[in-house]
Amino acid sequence: MTPATRWFTAAAVAVLALTVIAQVKAQKVPKPDFKQYKRIHQKALDLIRTGKAQTAVKFLAVVEEKLPRDVETQYMLAVAQCTLGQADAAEASVAKALKLGLPVGRIIGGSHNGLDAIRKRPLIQRLLKQHGKKPVHGPMVGSLSGTRATVWLRTADNATVQVEADTVPPTPGGKVSAVVQARREHDFVAKAVLKGLKPETKYTYTVAIDGQENQAARQQFKTFNKSGEPGKFRLAFGGG
Repeated sequence: MTPATRWFTAAAVAVLALTVIAQVKAQKVPKPDFKQYKRIHQKALDLIRTGKAQTAVKFLAVVEEKLPRDVETQYMLAVAQCTLGQADAAEASVAKALKLGLPVGRIIGGSHNGLDAIRKRPLIQRLLKQHGKKPVHGPMVGSLSGTRATVWLRTADNATVQVEADTVPPTPGGKVSAVVQARREHDFVAKAVLKGLKPETKYTYTVAIDGQENQAARQQFKTFNKSGEPGKFRLAFGGG
């Protein structure tokens, strides 16, 4: 063997060794930190977003063994399987998540991002048909003042959203309404601004999506004081 041949042989062996090491590292499955539950699914999502969906599936399999009834694990598993093109497996994971109690809104919302690969399959289409005229997320009240309030919500698809509010108890001229469009280009978010409200007044409100009314017992809010007048309010913070 000539010196040149030996050099090329050694180089080839070195490249092969580095390739094997890289593959071993790529296949290494991170260990879930069960002491920090919220971090588990953040880690799974990070693996999916960085092109390691197969590793995410293996990672979530470890989590599922420890937490067999965890709905978030099934949801994230479905997202990873969608990324890998495993539509049948993803649909089965979604079905299991629903059976374990995951809110339908999570699945419908996820069908726009993460679960979009199975949006046209029978399970998601059935959910859209049954729940398509209900809010996916919300409604929530924000930007509250003495004379106006904004009601935020997300729909399952393009829709016309009407929000109607009335004073508690109802009074002449107390009813106000707003109509907005929820569209894909705005992530199906609707922001209905109710104007002409009365200061320091309690209101109840209803939301209609494409004509179907949705009302919950606690869909109420109270306006602030008249602009320029002092008043008291409570402020709360939450962590996620």
